[in-house]
Amino acid sequence: MARLGLWQIVGSELSRIEERAIDLERMLQDWIEKDPSLLQAGMTIVGREFNLDSRNRIDLLGLDLNGTWVVIELKKGKLYRETVAQALDYAAQISLMPTDQLYRLADEYLKHRETSVAVLFQQRQLETERPGQRRVVSIYIAGTGRDPAVERMAEFLVDGYGLPLTIVSFDVFGLSNGTQLLAREVAEIDEHRQQQLNIQGVTVEDVCRLAERNGVGELFRKFLAVAEEVGLYPRVWKTSIMYAPPAKRNRMLFTVWANPDKGKLLTYIGTEPFAEFFGVSLEVVEKYLGKAGWRRMSEAEATEFISGLRGLFSEIRSS
Repeated sequence: MARLGLWQIVGSELSRIEERAIDLERMLQDWIEKDPSLLQAGMTIVGREFNLDSRNRIDLLGLDLNGTWVVIELKKGKLYRETVAQALDYAAQISLMPTDQLYRLADEYLKHRETSVAVLFQQRQLETERPGQRRVVSIYIAGTGRDPAVERMAEFLVDGYGLPLTIVSFDVFGLSNGTQLLAREVAEIDEHRQQQLNIQGVTVEDVCRLAERNGVGELFRKFLAVAEEVGLYPRVWKTSIMYAPPAKRNRMLFTVWANPDKGKLLTYIGTEPFAEFFGVSLEVVEKYLGKAGWRRMSEAEATEFISGLRGLFSEIRSS
């Protein structure tokens, strides 16, 4: 992997920003625990130093908006093939862990946040897992750079078997005034894998019909129409559609559910991904779309958001 270079522009002169050596593994744990959107918008951390057995602990365990459990393995240095093997073993154990045991361990962590796995599933309009049900698990591995063997293994596992594996590289740079900068590179999965990760047998029209049966079909289709208008990709799940950048189809911009909540349309808005992928500031995104997070939208609120989305992409195109 090519290393990232950064320079500071001072007047007409360039000043190279040097990399800094810090305890990145521990700091990444802290940062991702506080802000999981560093890896994936809408993800909730449900465990830290999550014990699998007497010898193995997952750095962080998450749950995404679609009910996928997320194993997060962090390294302070370069990623090697052993990291992939370790993360695969952890994911296999989470996949096969009895439901009551997994929920109990996660709930021990979540009780300090006054929530639980059951509440998170309810919030996402997901069915509670049945005992013995094999669950879907995705993997994030992160460090400072990666060995070529990691890329070969990832490509083989992703392209050949559709394994949900994402590699993230972080680097820390320091300015002369003591300010430190965190740089992130995400090795994106390809379109073939995106198609594999969609719920088999579920189409956009299936989810739209579900919304119609629930009395929000017209509003639900308006989101689909404006997404098509501005060029976003609709990724289908059982009871929702996740909208993503067309070239980065695993990165959520916002999600809309077909089952209303208290008579309103349930949505999750991720503002930072808009800023990241479309070259505008977070302030501009929030001017049009508001703050990130969960929203229950009335018809008027949904219409306002759709209008804001059009305004945002008009500004993106003009700039």
